[in-house]
Amino acid sequence: MRAASKSLALLAAAALVLFATGCASTEKTSQPPPAPAVAQPVPAPAPAPTPAPQPRPVARPGGLVSIGTVVSGEIVEGDQFDSRITLSASENVSDVIVTLTIPSGLTYVKSSPSGTAQGANVVWRFPTMNAGASEDIVVTMTGAKQGDYEICADVQATKRECYAVKVTKPAISIEKTGPEEAMLGDYVTYQIIVKNSGNGTARGVVVVDDVPKGFSHESGRDQLSYTVGDLPAGSSKTNVVKMKADERGKICNTAVVNTENAGKSESTACTLVLYEDYEVTKDGIAEQYIKKTAPYTITVKNTGDTTLQNMRVTDNAPAATRIVSAEGGAVAGNTATWTIDSLAPGATESMQIVLTSDTLGTHENCVTVAAGSMSKQDCAATLWKGISAILLEVIDIEDPLQIGEPETYVVRVTNQGSKEDTNVRITADFPAEVTPVSTSGDTQGSVAGKKVEFQPYPSLAPKQSITFNIQAKGAQPGDGRLKVYLYSDMLQTPVLEEESTHVY
Repeated sequence: MRAASKSLALLAAAALVLFATGCASTEKTSQPPPAPAVAQPVPAPAPAPTPAPQPRPVARPGGLVSIGTVVSGEIVEGDQFDSRITLSASENVSDVIVTLTIPSGLTYVKSSPSGTAQGANVVWRFPTMNAGASEDIVVTMTGAKQGDYEICADVQATKRECYAVKVTKPAISIEKTGPEEAMLGDYVTYQIIVKNSGNGTARGVVVVDDVPKGFSHESGRDQLSYTVGDLPAGSSKTNVVKMKADERGKICNTAVVNTENAGKSESTACTLVLYEDYEVTKDGIAEQYIKKTAPYTITVKNTGDTTLQNMRVTDNAPAATRIVSAEGGAVAGNTATWTIDSLAPGATESMQIVLTSDTLGTHENCVTVAAGSMSKQDCAATLWKGISAILLEVIDIEDPLQIGEPETYVVRVTNQGSKEDTNVRITADFPAEVTPVSTSGDTQGSVAGKKVEFQPYPSLAPKQSITFNIQAKGAQPGDGRLKVYLYSDMLQTPVLEEESTHVY
């Protein structure tokens, strides 16, 4: 009988179905019958196997929440057992309240989730359940007293009507990008990207871009403005702006985006404006004699901010000259070239060329230095001049000379140089042994006592000779020394030539 009662209690609990209106609990008890008067005890039959308890969802047609239960294991007086209560929502509901009534003879121990004990009842509350959702409650109780028990649960719920409202938030950002370096005078291109990375539309989007000092815009304005309007979520807008680099140095340009509902953002792009330039100078001697050599020094200096590459130096010697040497360069005809592979800012590079000339006059020698698209030139002029190399010759026709015998002295002046000489004139001082009488020659002469003078010869060309004759006579015995002086514009001091005549 005890085994049958226990099985009955298990089956009753497993098949329990509770409606939303609840049910009253009942308690059934029975006393065990007296032992049968049998001589020999009869073994009790083996208990029938307990079927696995199954939950049975219960819901009235149109009900909001259905409820099912499962009781685990065989319950023996004094043992703890678990009951599982499963709630299933058929619609969206709120304020779900489950009330479980514990019959007398069973003792509530705990539950998961925790419930609130209120006398013989245990209460659970669920604020909301969406359609199709389920909740499990595991209740642990103790079978305190043998008997058959019906455990009832009551569920209450309020239908919940829902509607969707979406709250969005735009997120505006701006990014300005451009080159890290630019050359002075170049146009610098910047890209401005305005992006809405939020999930709502940014309204009234306007980009303001101030033109910084050192830059200029073709419009002539100091501030540029671009109206974007409304910018949908996840979209972007790109603007391209060009500014001219007017000053050297690091120049930063800031763009700001303003909106009606998404605040503002700003971005700055900086560009280092470099100056690319160099200077070339050519130095040489101002004057040189023909057939001699004239050295010239070419100097190239990087006056900019950036390294110059592959500079080409070309020296074209004038036609009246020729190249003697060009150290480190390549010579082809009357042209010398050099290559400067790399020239750092502030650095200099020098080279030398040597010319000669056979032609009188001023000849200008120019050098050209090219670097990329730039080209610079410098020139040096040299006056190639000749030199008048005057040869003075004095000879006497008769030697020895008797007293009273006539004598002729021939004075020849020759320009052996390469340049004319001007105002060439002769003077002669006679000794006591010889007396001058008269003169003849290329210019008129005069005799005054022992001194003879000739008028200047205006211009004596290269390789030209002129002759002056002086007639004299022996005056007294002795070794007479005639002194002839040559003067000209080229000569800083006169040339002296002596001629000895023996008078007896």
